[in-house]
Amino acid sequence: MSENVSQPLDTLLQSVRALEPLIRAHVEEAERNRRPSPPVVAALREAELFRMYVPKTLGGLEVPPQVVYRVVEEIARIDGATGWCTFIGAVAGLFGGFFPDAVAEHMFGADPGVIIGGAVFPPGTAKVCDGGYRVSGRWPYASGC
Repeated sequence: MSENVSQPLDTLLQSVRALEPLIRAHVEEAERNRRPSPPVVAALREAELFRMYVPKTLGGLEVPPQVVYRVVEEIARIDGATGWCTFIGAVAGLFGGFFPDAVAEHMFGADPGVIIGGAVFPPGTAKVCDGGYRVSGRWPYASGC
């Protein structure tokens, strides 16, 4: 692996290894509640694992795909569900490179702690309201929410 890949990979894998005891301690709670435990989400956020694909211009890590996949693989080795939710949150950062600058800045640049999840088939509606949008609908399943 080239140095521009191995350095961020090593740093992120060290973060994952440091989080392993916390993730393991919350596996049963996460399974019972059908979502990652708040302390695990906070730790993943603090380690910037949800910002792996966010463009550097928006304060993200903008790492190559092989880094994201290896990091997610390491998390999934600890707990598959946490790996999946990390993948969903991280991959959502790809949108930052495709949105108009103002939209990407609003979504990813204004709050470095933002995590995006959702459903591929969103059958609901979104209506403009003061401060943003009001979303309504029913989703039987939405990854990373």
